[in-house]
Amino acid sequence: MRTVTTVTKVYTFDELSEAAKQKVLEDFAEFQVSYEWWKSVYDDAARCGLKITSFDIDRGNIEAEETEYPIDTAKLKKEYLSILKKEYEYLTSKESLIETIKANEYEFTAVGKQF
Repeated sequence: MRTVTTVTKVYTFDELSEAAKQKVLEDFAEFQVSYEWWKSVYDDAARCGLKITSFDIDRGNIEAEETEYPIDTAKLKKEYLSILKKEYEYLTSKESLIETIKANEYEFTAVGKQF
């Protein structure tokens, strides 16, 4: 049996080249929305009498059941689609991604792979 030890130079986000930073941002954009990021919006809608069952930001579509206050929830339904869109855009924005990377003190290889 052999044991091989390697040395890897690691960098903070700010130390990366522009190309490596771009790769990191592309990779993290998907990561930022890989969990149920919409849950708090669904919960808020439920408190207002609207049970959101699905949405599609790209197509501008939201499916929801009105559990209370049917007259008010028709307007709220469109407003919640707007809220979901804004939340998604924020989570995948350059500013949000960099904030997450720095807050978690992630490190990367020179080509932008997370270490």
